[in-house]
Formats: sequence, C-alpha cells, structure tokens
Amino acid sequence: MSRQCYTLAAFFVGEAMIIQPTRLHWIMDDGTDDPSDLCAHSPILFAVGGKTLLTPDQESWTVSAAAILLLRTLTADRPALKSGDLLFPCCGFTMWDVGEPDVLLQGCGSGHDFAVARAGSKVALSRWDGWSAEVPFKLWQNAVLEFSGQVRQFYDRSLPKQLPENDEDIKGYALFLSEWERRHPR
Repeated sequence: MSRQCYTLAAFFVGEAMIIQPTRLHWIMDDGTDDPSDLCAHSPILFAVGGKTLLTPDQESWTVSAAAILLLRTLTADRPALKSGDLLFPCCGFTMWDVGEPDVLLQGCGSGHDFAVARAGSKVALSRWDGWSAEVPFKLWQNAVLEFSGQVRQFYDRSLPKQLPENDEDIKGYALFLSEWERRHPR
C-alpha cells in the first residue's frame, strides 16, 4: 500500500489549527496491509495557533484509538493526564466491552495528552505543562471529524480484518467499531 500524506488546515482569527495523520500504516510500517492488525498507526501533525504540539518526525501513534478519544471530546470534557488514557496514545491495542456504550481502550500508558473543555462556543485546550489555547468549537469539531474520517477511510481501503478467536477481543472490537460509527457516522 502506498504511503499517503493528508492535509487539514482550518483557520481562526488568522491562525491555523491542524490535526492530521501524516503516514497511515499498520504496526509493521513496511507498506503492507495487515489483516490481523486491528489498530491503525501514524505520526501526527497537531498544531494550534502557530504552536506545533505533535510533529510527524516523532514516533507513530495509535490513530484509531485517538480518533475515538477525539470524537468523545465533542460531547464531553476531558482532563489532561501525564500517563494513562491519553488523547494521542502510543498504544490502544486492548479494546474491552465492559457493558457500557463506549469501548474501554487500554494500551501501554505512553503518548501525549491534552485537556479539552467546552466553554460556550469555544473549546479550551491545555496540557499538563501549562500550554493552553482557545479555539471555536466548530473549528475543533471539524478538525476532529476530518481526522476521524481520514483514519476510517484507511480502514475502508484495507483488507477485511481477521478477528482473533478470543470472544472478549471480538466483543471489544465490535464495540469499538460501533462507538466509532455512532460518534461519526459515514
């Protein structure tokens, strides 16, 4: 599969906001499609108001988990963490159906995180190290939906997934896809 680069730039008050996967791939990152890999990966470009927060020269992140976690910010605030359930996780390989409408995603606990809080027609973004910015909610919403759509298109172009034989993994992956569809219908 060829490597692709996507561009998303939205503008507010003369400044840009970008959230984009820059090289979508499966875990092996050798250009092959891997039907057994349930998680899409990519370096990410994330910049707000001229401040670059994630760059494509950093490692790859689990963008399928990031898509779900970003979509959740459209309906609920989230705090910034130093580790744990991070907005841009290194890993998001464990998907659990714990009887809730949303899938429980777990990984290695590494990655990058940002707090996202809705304040009327704005979204306040901040990070544990003190960085913060405020953007129009509509801008944030469009960027999140575009990011999610790009990752979902990567899945759609890929070979059908070969699910593990473990019932818990099958249920978790089904809930993952169900939540993704509910939060961002095609």
